[in-house]
Amino acid sequence: MKIKKYLKLRYLIILFLFVLAFCNGTAIKIYKNYIEYYKLNRDVKVLTKQNDEYKKRLYYLENKPSYLERKSKFVLNVIAEDEVEYRFINKKPNENKNKQ
Repeated sequence: MKIKKYLKLRYLIILFLFVLAFCNGTAIKIYKNYIEYYKLNRDVKVLTKQNDEYKKRLYYLENKPSYLERKSKFVLNVIAEDEVEYRFINKKPNENKNKQ
């Protein structure tokens, strides 16, 4: 008999605490704040990686002239006056000839 009373009392206390936590909205606010904190931390990590990459690129642009030259050649598709550009074209064999 006493065990059943203690179980009922325990369940009532748990139910009371649950109702108390969710009725005034404190637990919901804590959960929402935790989710927002998690999202902001994830964004901070992404932005930190991007910032490190930009710092690295800026360093190379300021200190390595060969990087700037190579980047401009790639982006603008230009070559120097005394350079020779080689282009290799991969030709696929005709599939029709193999099917016959």
